Amino acid sequence: MNYLRRAILAFTVMMTLALCVGVQADSKLDISNWKEILPDAVYTRLVEESGKKLTSYTASASQFNQNGKRIQAEATNVIVYAEIAQRAGQANAGALRKVAEDLLEAAKAKKGDECKALAAKVNEYKSLSGSKSADLDLAKATSLAVIMDVSVKDVDRNLTQYKRLTSASFGAKGKAEEIENAMYKLAALSVATTAHVPTADLPKGKTAKDWLASAEEMRKHALAAAGAAKGKKLTELKKAVNDLNAACAKCHEDFRVETN
Repeated sequence: MNYLRRAILAFTVMMTLALCVGVQADSKLDISNWKEILPDAVYTRLVEESGKKLTSYTASASQFNQNGKRIQAEATNVIVYAEIAQRAGQANAGALRKVAEDLLEAAKAKKGDECKALAAKVNEYKSLSGSKSADLDLAKATSLAVIMDVSVKDVDRNLTQYKRLTSASFGAKGKAEEIENAMYKLAALSVATTAHVPTADLPKGKTAKDWLASAEEMRKHALAAAGAAKGKKLTELKKAVNDLNAACAKCHEDFRVETN
C-alpha cells in the first residue's frame, strides 16, 4: 500500500470516528487565495472533465447502475470546484453548485433519469445564471469517504507513474496538462478535507490543528506539482510529488488508528 493510499485509509477512519461521536466539523476555511487553488482555466477544464464523465455514467440505465458511486464522486467534485470558484469570484458558480448538489442527492436516491438531466446541466454550466449565494459548509455537503475512496484514489493511481516520467513521456502531447489538472484537482479536494476536520476522539497527542496542517501540506505540494507540470519542469514535478507522498505518509503516522 503506498503512502497516499494509506493516508486515504487514515482520513476515512478518522472521519468515521468523528461522525460516530456526533462531531460538528469546522466549516470556516482559512484560505487567503482561492484563485490559486483553481485558476479560471483549470476550473473550466475540471468542470468539463466531470461533465463528460457524468454524461457517460448516465447514458443508459446499465451505465447508471454500474457507476452509482462514481456519479456521487463527480457530483461531489463539482460541488467542491464550484464552491472554490464562487469564493474566488466566479459569477455563476453558485448556480453550478446547486445543480451538483441536486445531482448528488439524485444519485444517492438512485434516480437515473433525474441524474441524466442534471448531468446535461453540468455540461451547460456556462449558461447557468444566478447571483452569489451563501458559502457552503463542505463538511455537511460532501462525504469524505467518497472523496478519498473514489476521487483521490483515481489521482493516487497515477502518482507512481508521474515519479517515473522520462523527458520523452513528459513531453508527449497532453501529458503535462493531464498532470496539471490532476494536481489542481487534488489541491481542490484538500479544501474539503480541511472542512472535515474532526474536533474530538483524535489520537493521543494530536489536535484538530494537526489535521488542518496535514490538509494544508497536501494542498501546498499538490499546487507545487501543478505549477511544475504547467511549466513543464520535470525535476521540480518529481520533487513535488515526492514531497506530497511524504506529507501523506506523515498524516498516516499522525492519525493512524490501530485495529485488532
